[in-house]
Amino acid sequence: MRIDKSKFFFFEDLSGLYTADFEVNGGSVNDEVILTNAKVDVVLDIYKQLSINYPHYVSSEKIGELCGKDFNIYTFSFPQINNFTEFSVKKPEILITAGIHGYEQGSAWTLAQFCRQLCESDNKYFSFLRRNVIFKIIPLVNIWGFENNERNNENGVDINRNFDADWKPLWTPEQGNYMGTKPFSEKESRFLSEFLENNKNAEFLIDYHNIASGLPLWFVNCEEQATLCNSLFTALSAKWAGEYTALNKNKVYGACKPEDGLGKFSYYALKNNINNITLETPWCFDTVGVNQYDNITIKLSLEVLVNTILSLVKLYM
Repeated sequence: MRIDKSKFFFFEDLSGLYTADFEVNGGSVNDEVILTNAKVDVVLDIYKQLSINYPHYVSSEKIGELCGKDFNIYTFSFPQINNFTEFSVKKPEILITAGIHGYEQGSAWTLAQFCRQLCESDNKYFSFLRRNVIFKIIPLVNIWGFENNERNNENGVDINRNFDADWKPLWTPEQGNYMGTKPFSEKESRFLSEFLENNKNAEFLIDYHNIASGLPLWFVNCEEQATLCNSLFTALSAKWAGEYTALNKNKVYGACKPEDGLGKFSYYALKNNINNITLETPWCFDTVGVNQYDNITIKLSLEVLVNTILSLVKLYM
């Protein structure tokens, strides 16, 4: 993928970064829900309620069932003008998936908080995104893994290694990265393949994960993405150091890594000509977080997610 460098968003003015409210709900001790012991309804019910409260904006499509739960795609699309011209109205479309690894509950929770804000917030950034971007979202891929606090699905398969891009028969069900008996052996990977097949015109896919270490990161697949990643995390680190005295002002709290194949969802998307990054935010934020998925970790994760989306949208507007 080649990016027009003239559209780079270098975050020169830190006041231009999105900052989450301090009231954002975490999923750990002293917060609204302890995610590592939660049922999937704590996430899925948020989306159900949003589709009820905002029917003009939020719609859902069922593409199957997992563990007795509907596997839905939620579309967030604001009404457009009455267009009487011969020209189409184009809004960028961004696809987001979360929770492909079940024990990464924070990704699904943070994405749900993003969607709530997308519907309810008067913040200028959410107002802009609500009116100018179409989001298509799978709230939680690995339902069994979420409820059982396991990385893989009920068959012991790492869903993120079950696609036909560079798939190999590696590892065993007892190992964390077991790729399954063949590509698309699992319902979850087939649902995600259908999701991409039906949304080939999307500008971007964000596959959202959590990582055990204390730094957020992007998995990137080109030099331009690495440069944009550096710009974003350098700016966010400066903002955070100004807000939290415990943070080192001379440290960048972020990283990027190369994307690899080995059956990964993001590599499969790239092979199907869908631009993408894999985004990871930590289970507990370095230095300032205390408990897994506590409110400060979710707050800063939401800031990473929103500013990632804003920086990517900038490339296409």
